[in-house]
Amino acid sequence: MNLEQLRALRAVIDEESFEGAAYELGVSPSAISQRIKALEVSVGHVLIRRGTPCVSTSAGEVLLTMARQVEWLEAETLASLSGTQHPAQRVSTPLAVNADSLATWFREVFPIAADWDDLTLELTIADESVSTELLRRGEVLGAVTSTNTPVHGCTVTRLGVMRFVPVASPAFLERFPLTDSRGWAEAPVLRFNTDDAIQLRFLARRGIDVPTPTHQVPSSEGFFDAVTRGLGWGLVPEPQLRSGHGQELVVLNDDFEDVSLYWQRWSLRSERLDRITEALVATAAAHLRPLDAP
Repeated sequence: MNLEQLRALRAVIDEESFEGAAYELGVSPSAISQRIKALEVSVGHVLIRRGTPCVSTSAGEVLLTMARQVEWLEAETLASLSGTQHPAQRVSTPLAVNADSLATWFREVFPIAADWDDLTLELTIADESVSTELLRRGEVLGAVTSTNTPVHGCTVTRLGVMRFVPVASPAFLERFPLTDSRGWAEAPVLRFNTDDAIQLRFLARRGIDVPTPTHQVPSSEGFFDAVTRGLGWGLVPEPQLRSGHGQELVVLNDDFEDVSLYWQRWSLRSERLDRITEALVATAAAHLRPLDAP
């Protein structure tokens, strides 16, 4: 195998077709097809299921991760060799972060990253429980995740605990006092998306195992605003409450949901990735609870 073959594999999967890959790489579809066939012959596996769209096989997933790593290392090396005085020489750095972190502590990384003239951040919002799949597919270099089991080829660094506190507006509590199980069962609750299960765990501890009225607001800022305006009660990140924007909210009880956060990244020798890791660890330490805190 060679770099051009790996680049063709990555382009076909990203563009979902041989024609799209050809357009991206500036070659003919025939050239893409030849590179993929040669790569498949060299490794002895079918790597792409031809169709609409084209998708990778299990063997293709393995090589796809390597292809992305090789392309990123190539870009990083060329940028280091040629200098970093021009924006075109910056290395694009795809990362995954959950929405609640992006709305709170993670944004404190931005002023640090503003001084880095050798890379650009390409952030993807992904739930902390599923972002490891993006790492596994090689779509991101690193991810803030709730999983401390390392993805193959990755290292894990402890960040801290994001505590979620149950709150509601005074106006909401006038309509739904939440003084007994029936009140909890009938009161509308807010969730971020279908992957957001912390409200269900919280309700289960109240003895509520039946469906409750549920509003879905897939934005951390929108979620917080919806709670503040009385649409429902919800579990909001502790750093968001500390910001002062939710001073009028009422904490419902002393229960909470803790989500442990970790940083997983490719285990590559990379000064840029090391720098990102150091910034995340320092920022998380200043805004999250320690993992061993009560």
